[in-house]
Amino acid sequence: CANIGPADYNYDETISTLRYANRAKNIKNRARVNEDPKDALLRQFQSEIQELRKQLDDAGLPPHVNGDAAERESESSDDGSSDSETLRGKKKKPSSINNHLMTMDQLNDGEDTVDEYKENKEAEEVDEEKELKEMEDKEKHEVELKKTQTEHEELREKLSNLEKKILVGGENLLEKAQLQEQLLEASARELEQRKKREEQLRQELQEKEVCCPVILKVRPSHSPGVHSVSQVCARLDNLRKKKQIITQK
Repeated sequence: CANIGPADYNYDETISTLRYANRAKNIKNRARVNEDPKDALLRQFQSEIQELRKQLDDAGLPPHVNGDAAERESESSDDGSSDSETLRGKKKKPSSINNHLMTMDQLNDGEDTVDEYKENKEAEEVDEEKELKEMEDKEKHEVELKKTQTEHEELREKLSNLEKKILVGGENLLEKAQLQEQLLEASARELEQRKKREEQLRQELQEKEVCCPVILKVRPSHSPGVHSVSQVCARLDNLRKKKQIITQK
C-alpha cells in the first residue's frame, strides 16, 4: 500500500513512493538466452581470441625489433633529423650572392651568364626541397612503423591475458566445456539405446502373453505341458522385472 499526501508527516513516505514509482517506470525487460554464465563468458573469450589472432595475422609484423636494429633505426632517425635541420638551415639561410656574382662588367657583357646562374640556383633549390621532402617522408614512415609495432605488441599482450583468464588452476575451461559436451552426447546415445531395448522387450512380452493362453488351451491336463507353461510364465515375470528396472534407470 502506497501513500502520497500533502501533510508534513507523510513527506518521507511520499518521497519513497515517488522514487519507487520512478525506478519501476525505468525498468526494461531484456530477453536473455537461458545458458550458464560460465559458458557465455568462455564463448566471449574465444571470440575475442580469434579476433585478436586474425588481427595479428593480418598485420604480418615481427613481434619486436632487436636491440641492434632498433639502435640502427634510432641512429638513422637522428642522422635524418640532423640532415633535415641542416637543409632547413640552408633553405632559410640567405645565399651569399657576393660569392657568386660576377663583376658588373661581366654581367653587362653577358646576360647569358646571369641566366645560367639563375637556372643553376633554381636547380639547387629544387634539389634541396626534394631532399628535404624525402627526409620528412622517411621520418613520417618511421613514426608510422613504430606506431604499428606498438599496436602489434598491445594486441599480443591482450591475447596473452585472455589466454591466462581461460586457464584456471592449471585447467583449460574451454577443453573442460568440450569434454562435458561430449559426455552429454554419449549419455544421449546411451539413453536412445535403452529406449530401443525397452521397446524390444515390450514386444517380446506382448508376444509371450499372446502365446501363454494358447498353450494352456491346447494342453490343459498334460503334466509336461503344465510344466512348460509355468516356465513361460516365470520367464514373463522376469521380463517384466527387467522392464521395470530399465524404466527406472
